[in-house]
Amino acid sequence: MTGSRIALVVLVVLLVVFIVVLGLGAHRNNSQQAPADRNSQENYEPPSWVSGIGQLIAPLSPKLKLDKKAFTFGSHEISEMVPASTDKFRRAAFRVTQGCRSARQPDGSVKEDCTSAQITYRSNGGEGHELQLDKQGWKGTSNDSTRGSLVILKGGGTLTFRCVGAPTCAAILE
Repeated sequence: MTGSRIALVVLVVLLVVFIVVLGLGAHRNNSQQAPADRNSQENYEPPSWVSGIGQLIAPLSPKLKLDKKAFTFGSHEISEMVPASTDKFRRAAFRVTQGCRSARQPDGSVKEDCTSAQITYRSNGGEGHELQLDKQGWKGTSNDSTRGSLVILKGGGTLTFRCVGAPTCAAILE
């Protein structure tokens, strides 16, 4: 019986140490400051885990529905208001149909570069800030640079479209 009591005491001590370390780590993480350029939309890149989560849940998530499906835009940005929804999040999948440049790869293949089409989402009231979903920039996938998606939050927000490096860009909400 004495051996089992010692083992129980050791387990309780390890549990207490684990909880203390976990609490200290959570506190330290909350006290970290965002990078200085966090508010700069041009320089902001969401963490890669956001894209990873998006790809995992994309087939299961509700899709964004807007009255307008096709957007044509130039160097002057245009904005589209996204209404609030009862869904916690929606997926806005865009396919760029105009404004991409063809780039020849070292292996001789041709790859589309759609970085001239800038599509950004900004949530209302900073919703999703803790998950870094309040500001997002559209980026094509590694498999298809003409297709990509954004996570639209419950409170809605604003989609902004701008074309740089090409006279006109166009995108379709799929």
